[in-house]
Amino acid sequence: MCRFCNAMLPDWKAQLAPVPQAPVEPVMVVSLGGKAVKMRVKPGPEGMAMFRQQVRSLFNIPDDVEFECSFKCKAPSGDTIQLDGMASYEAATHCASLMAAQRAATSGSRRAAATAAAAPEAPASPTTVAYPQPHGHTHGAVQQCQRVYA
Repeated sequence: MCRFCNAMLPDWKAQLAPVPQAPVEPVMVVSLGGKAVKMRVKPGPEGMAMFRQQVRSLFNIPDDVEFECSFKCKAPSGDTIQLDGMASYEAATHCASLMAAQRAATSGSRRAAATAAAAPEAPASPTTVAYPQPHGHTHGAVQQCQRVYA
């Protein structure tokens, strides 16, 4: 909704970038304390709940320790943007989906060329990196986030 005239605005995702034609599985790299893990993510509240649980499990973050995330994403324009807070999860997942679709389209044409040349295809790398930032103490020490690009 427009804050000036109260008119309903179109969905920001459709305005920012087109929706991928084929279904894709977006991947994020989650980095904390020098450990980086690639994980598939899903959009929406259920996806965010699964993401939170996976991060807790992968990095041994106890249930009583709250955490936030900063997301560094490669936008379709090629620019790197930073989105702060779990409220940005949906936007980060959307960016990851767009880039996964772009990689799939590019790798499809590369795959055809590679097949013709009999050359192996390099695996695609994720373009969204999440940095969990736990709030609270874990075994007497606050966990710190190490920002590393994948």
